[in-house]
Amino acid sequence: MIGTKKRLGDLLLEAGLINEDQLKKALLAQKLSNDRLGAIFKKMGYISEETLLSFLSKQLKIPILNLKELTPKKELAQYIPVKLAEENKVAPVKLENDILTIAMADPLNVFVIDEIHTLTKLEIEIGVAAESEIMEFLNAIYYSKADNVSALELTEFDENQLAQNNKIVTAIDSPIVKLVNDIITQSVRKGASDIHFDAQKTGINIRCRIDGIMNELSALHDKYKPLITSRLKILANLDIAEKRIPQDGRITMNIDGRDIDIRVSTLPTIYGERIVLRILDKSNLLRGINDLGFSKLTLSRYSQIIRRAQGMVLVVGPTGSGKTSTLYASLLELTNSSKNIITIEDPVEYELNNINQVAVNPKTGLTFANGLRSILRQDPDIIMIGEIRDKETARIAIQSSLTGHLVFSTLHTLDAASSFTRLINMDIEPYLIATSVNCVIAQRLVRRICLKCKKKIKIDEATEQLLKFYEIYTDNLELYEGGGCDNCNHTGYKGRIAIFEIIITNDEIRAEIIKKSDAHIIKQIAKKYGTLTLREDGFRLVREGITTIAEVLRVTDEEA
Repeated sequence: MIGTKKRLGDLLLEAGLINEDQLKKALLAQKLSNDRLGAIFKKMGYISEETLLSFLSKQLKIPILNLKELTPKKELAQYIPVKLAEENKVAPVKLENDILTIAMADPLNVFVIDEIHTLTKLEIEIGVAAESEIMEFLNAIYYSKADNVSALELTEFDENQLAQNNKIVTAIDSPIVKLVNDIITQSVRKGASDIHFDAQKTGINIRCRIDGIMNELSALHDKYKPLITSRLKILANLDIAEKRIPQDGRITMNIDGRDIDIRVSTLPTIYGERIVLRILDKSNLLRGINDLGFSKLTLSRYSQIIRRAQGMVLVVGPTGSGKTSTLYASLLELTNSSKNIITIEDPVEYELNNINQVAVNPKTGLTFANGLRSILRQDPDIIMIGEIRDKETARIAIQSSLTGHLVFSTLHTLDAASSFTRLINMDIEPYLIATSVNCVIAQRLVRRICLKCKKKIKIDEATEQLLKFYEIYTDNLELYEGGGCDNCNHTGYKGRIAIFEIIITNDEIRAEIIKKSDAHIIKQIAKKYGTLTLREDGFRLVREGITTIAEVLRVTDEEA
């Protein structure tokens, strides 16, 4: 049995594998997400999984268990309750001579070890294993084929059951209930941001978006369409009987010990209701501004900008480009007891400690504009507005930034320079824009090359010419791509990172704003002062071996 009472963070700090600043940020992130500290260190890029497993193995004198080489034994499920196993990332591996071997992602959790010992009355032997392998192992042990789509297809419901489907969509042991839970759980484990239930003429197609790309999950017969729809509506507290108008709801689930918020949106179509689940996982909100993907120069400039006492910072880009994450990271960087930070959002995506958050509610008259007026009477230092959608909100936001407040917000424009034009088109006086806006950041998300199957590739002539055009080709340049493996669902990519275009207003740019100059003129001036376009910043990541040329070209246009 393990007797150490030291925390993982302290052990890694003593070993020199992390520094105090990294530990402080990880502990703050842990408060926000309730995730394991080891998982947070990995997610924030402070330590690799291989290094962590090796360290724990040597420190605690326990073996590393490669679960991919072991056969899951369903008979071991009786020794550890599934909830205990999933929440604590612990799997029963072997039982021999009254000794139960378990694999743990966090072998420092002595309380779980003691609980399993108490439950089983067996001697416990411990090994450390990768969290992803443990979850796959648990899935094989605890979940039978009856939970899968194929088994659901074999389940026969008569017409009476289909008409009176309340029990089918509420009973915990119902195949429909198990199927919906399994779809959501597996999608969360794969890192999906959205799950789509598409009503089609002959059935229902289920897809999920991973790293910005849609992936097919399964297709079910038409007779299961009303059951799936009803189950999702029950979970989201929506009106099951209402099928003619869109509805919005929310689901909270605990998956693998993490509280997951899910926004639910229904839309009537000619073949039934289409439902989309937006997964809001706090464990994805673990980055400070140092970890967003800024270049050193851009990070330095942005850090100075957000520490100004007043003015406006705009983050722009299409839906799903990571704007909210950048805003939250900026607020977390500024959070301390001396600052009164208030946000108004639609909706509040993540709850943040020590920050006052307001949710827009048009039904009660709480719009962005009305809410912003009320916020100004709450003595704020920093205000975050989820989105500037109209002239009224834009005007109040700009006036706020000119009267001693630091204001963060988002706009839907394609690049940074176009944001000034967008505000002018909202009938905001150019001199107010020039005076109030400190900087504009445009961003996109590119997929990272999977580290498990990353390999060096040969640079062909066409690629060489492209790189020379963007002046990033050198004789010793090395390019990489992912070969495809189980870790990345054979896509070659795992995770995403942002690319940025940042324009910091100076006297020359302010003069052009006042003259209502075209966006391309403002962009050319900004480039003179060191601004990289989105595509140029993307190629920086290509040069660093983080992403691929194809990925950068996919998310940026020719002028970006």
